[in-house]
Amino acid sequence: MTIDNILLWMAGVSWLMTAFTAIGRARVGDWSLLKYLGSVLVVAAPLVALFPAAGGWILGALWLVTLVIPMLLFRRIQRLVLQRRFAAALRLLHLLPVLHPIGSYALLTKLVRYQCLRETGRTADAAAQAEAFERFPPALRWQARLMVMAFDQQWPEIITMSAGLPASDGGVLRMRAAGETGDLATLVDDCRSLAPTLEQQPLPYQQMLVIALAFAGRVDLVARLTATTAPAIRTFWIATARWASGTPGEADAARALLAGVRDPGQPCFAAAIDWRLGHPPASVVSMDPGLVARFDQIAAAAERTLVLRAGRPWITWSILAVCVALFALTETADDHIEALWHFGAVDTTFGWAGNWWRFVTASFLHLNTVHLAMNGIALLVFAPALERALTWRRFPVLYLGAGIGGMALVQTLATLDPGHQVFVVGASASIMGLVAAELVRVVRSRVPGKAWWHHPQVQRLGIVVAIQVCFDLSHPSVSQAGHIGGLLTGLMLALLLVPRARH
Repeated sequence: MTIDNILLWMAGVSWLMTAFTAIGRARVGDWSLLKYLGSVLVVAAPLVALFPAAGGWILGALWLVTLVIPMLLFRRIQRLVLQRRFAAALRLLHLLPVLHPIGSYALLTKLVRYQCLRETGRTADAAAQAEAFERFPPALRWQARLMVMAFDQQWPEIITMSAGLPASDGGVLRMRAAGETGDLATLVDDCRSLAPTLEQQPLPYQQMLVIALAFAGRVDLVARLTATTAPAIRTFWIATARWASGTPGEADAARALLAGVRDPGQPCFAAAIDWRLGHPPASVVSMDPGLVARFDQIAAAAERTLVLRAGRPWITWSILAVCVALFALTETADDHIEALWHFGAVDTTFGWAGNWWRFVTASFLHLNTVHLAMNGIALLVFAPALERALTWRRFPVLYLGAGIGGMALVQTLATLDPGHQVFVVGASASIMGLVAAELVRVVRSRVPGKAWWHHPQVQRLGIVVAIQVCFDLSHPSVSQAGHIGGLLTGLMLALLLVPRARH
């Protein structure tokens, strides 16, 4: 495969997954993503028609510039807002609509810009920005209205306005409004409903957990979750958690903390502190045991999040380093194929006795630069979270076991069909095992309430597997047996290795 083909597949897969999301949003009146896809088609079609040989490069460039870079840029902006670095966020917000002029990021930019303007006291500019909200799709228009009300500390009004609507319509702001008004049962219900959607959005998911656990009085978890946020925001939520805990003396300590970070130069934050001082959070001391158990489930989800964020994935990086080093050795050899064979490629003509050690080493060898790049990216996508979840003892068992299982199936089929002998290298079998393990991890760690197949991440993984099958069928040189063997072996190992969540 050439780089042109790789770019074509990567862009196509990404846009296909975006199309599924766009169709879902269009059903609730948000056509922004479909408009974005339509605009890409209008630009790409004539360019590909004029330069068909460069189709992959054209589509890949459009994908990177209009989708990948804006996504990374928006995540950076969210991080800056969380750190209360609003001037830096505003500067980046000027660039985002240029790269993504039509679609969801163009609309989200206006929401975040309004937030930054309000937080810095530029009320006139914020009011001008708010005029654009009425032209938003219904779902985003609703979010914009809630944001305006939240900055004005109109929490009871938010509850009244969103009564009877699903949690997804109100989002995290409605959940916070439930906590601000003392309705902890609704807060828990909204948190459980939002969790499957937000789990793949690190910052919003973290904010949801912080809000829920602060009103539950879980001081330690709130402190750990807010360790990288702005000191003032961290203090606000720690003070809220200490106040809600109901421990004697904590209310006075919380008041002192809030008074210490109150800054008249930050009008929105000062208003939030004034609201907290005038409307103390409900004490959880006399909370119903059933509600305590439900908060325990949210706390368990927060612990898992902290585990997945903690530590560096040394095993993953070591595997990638070994793959790169072996590729450098084999690529610079006089005979590349002979070097691959020497370092441990699976050669099914040797049978079981000659390949037993190659079933391990083949997962660290790669045929060319594109092959290594594809598997390296996939490894960095799936492996770090799994390594943290499984720990350094069990993760290598999963990775090596899935690779051995994939190579073993290749050898089994070659033994059954002596006329079809193959030469196999690559980490693909191990990576398909990681995909299967990620599926098991998501299913086991989800908060109970919905069928596991409705979880967005489960659906995304299903799409990944389906696309991989299509890719394999369209490229005869790819080892379909290796992928299937790795997937099945990874699934079986994950059922043994992935810990069950304690709900």
